[in-house]
Amino acid sequence: MKTMRLWIGALLFAGHAAAQSPAWRAEGFVRNEAGEHLPGARIQVTDTLLAITDALGFYRIELQTRPAALTAAYLGYHAESVPVGADGGAGQPARIDFVLTQQTTVLPEVRIGAKRAEIVVTEDFQTDILDFDVIGEKVLVLVRSRKKYLARLLDGARRPLAEVELPGQATTLHRSCTGVFHVAGAGFAQELLIMEDDRLDTFPRYAPDDFRRLVEPCVLEEGGYYFFRKRSAFNQSVTYWYVDPAKQRHPLIEIHCEAGRLEAGAAYGVMLSGAPVVVEPNLPPNWRGQLYDKDFDNERDFYRGDHSLKHLMNMAHSNAQLAHLGWIESLRLDSLYVPLLRLDDSLVLFDHENGVALRFQADSARRFRQQPIRYHRAPGWQKQLLYDTRRGDLYAHFAPGGRHLLRQIDPGTLEPVADYHLPEIGFFPKSLKVRDGFAWFLARPDPNDVNARLYKINIRQGSSP
Repeated sequence: MKTMRLWIGALLFAGHAAAQSPAWRAEGFVRNEAGEHLPGARIQVTDTLLAITDALGFYRIELQTRPAALTAAYLGYHAESVPVGADGGAGQPARIDFVLTQQTTVLPEVRIGAKRAEIVVTEDFQTDILDFDVIGEKVLVLVRSRKKYLARLLDGARRPLAEVELPGQATTLHRSCTGVFHVAGAGFAQELLIMEDDRLDTFPRYAPDDFRRLVEPCVLEEGGYYFFRKRSAFNQSVTYWYVDPAKQRHPLIEIHCEAGRLEAGAAYGVMLSGAPVVVEPNLPPNWRGQLYDKDFDNERDFYRGDHSLKHLMNMAHSNAQLAHLGWIESLRLDSLYVPLLRLDDSLVLFDHENGVALRFQADSARRFRQQPIRYHRAPGWQKQLLYDTRRGDLYAHFAPGGRHLLRQIDPGTLEPVADYHLPEIGFFPKSLKVRDGFAWFLARPDPNDVNARLYKINIRQGSSP
């Protein structure tokens, strides 16, 4: 968690890398209408990123020339542009503060009574919960106990039904598009079987590259059609394709964020070189491609390899390179979210970047029927849709002001219909799933408690419209 906090704590400075002092400087805070600081807000000129606010909502920029205006943008809020005055020269920096207004969505009021969260599994100082999934009334958990890695099946009363020791350091429990479970970790992957008599068994290990190439990308199967998804480095582009019953591969759609793609290329370029972040006003749109030798679009060369935070941390050899990781991680978190779900009698691809949902049938893919979506523009959007397959309920996960709620979305109209708040339980949540009207999540009751719990709660318990 310490490394994941890096992007929040990093304040990125922008200025021309020249010998003389910058000609113009500015600093200030970004807040909302309630006066709350907004960490991670983007300060930019047109589409060029200049800085990201720190944990206190503060930014500072240094430029060679004074821009006409500065813009502050934050997810869930209307962007604000402020004209720039003549101050901020060689003396004191210009003070430019921003107050952003929330993008509001009016919903039916839902009164929330006291909700009781049931503790399903508890960590101790010898056992860690790494991942979990829900199978009807049963729960499958991936745990590390002392130096062993185990898959453990529990019944509805939290009693252990079966357990199997895994041959490697498993970190991921994955349900494939066909419903089969796989475990994966450093150096291995393996299929996990749940027998009819609730015994657990495993198939022989296979290469983790095959898991990432064949198993993990398959997100949905429908009538013999298999749909696959691939994300580019830093998640600024998403590509879908499918394989038909005749085993023929077909393209489905490619969605990308052009500004994010270019910015990610620049961030990675300066990370590799260790150079300071260089932002020069009035450069042509393809200035990043002119300044950096690496072609961010070259999939054969650039996308090959590990671009995870852990790997980039190991690559860094200077404080400057470490500082750039905050920029990279903020881009990764501000990435595309384009899930594919089966809703009722159709497949729906949610393009949150362009604000549309694409409905289609598996046997007539690419014949899309478009629907507008707006719920994701509300404050606190966590870029997570959760579908309860047993009940047919669709929820969007929000956390405005740090309080988590599930916003129910009508599967037909894709409009919000009600909010269901989740209880405040300390450090919340590491993972969130919905099954049969219940929300399941990992959390710590207190930030100072090192042991997490797996909680289960009735989503609508104590709630009434």
